[in-house]
Amino acid sequence: MEVGVFEVREMSFAVVALLIILSLLSLLLSLVALRESKATLRASEKLLESLQSETVALVRETTSMLVGTKKDVSRVEDLLEMSELRSGAINDVSKVAIGAIAAPIVRFRALKLGYRRAKELFVSRRRIG
Repeated sequence: MEVGVFEVREMSFAVVALLIILSLLSLLLSLVALRESKATLRASEKLLESLQSETVALVRETTSMLVGTKKDVSRVEDLLEMSELRSGAINDVSKVAIGAIAAPIVRFRALKLGYRRAKELFVSRRRIG
């Protein structure tokens, strides 16, 4: 009868150890994903800067056109439409950057919660044994 109890304890410890190892591996994968997210964020920042400089250039050109003459009203409308498209692209890049930052944080919190539950299971098994 004692042998069965020891086998159950050993099996419980093995399961808990396996859960902890899997949690650590998941954490490692999350850290890798976070590093990739940083790279994505940097690329998004560069794209955002270029889009902002293009938008500034378009705004300057639009301003000079408005000061110039009323003959080019259709040209000014086209430039304004391009500016709106650029600002939409900037908003899209911002959303991607926010998603790139938020996803690893959510994964890390989920892993942290899983690690806590595995630890609680391990402690409760020790108390039972």
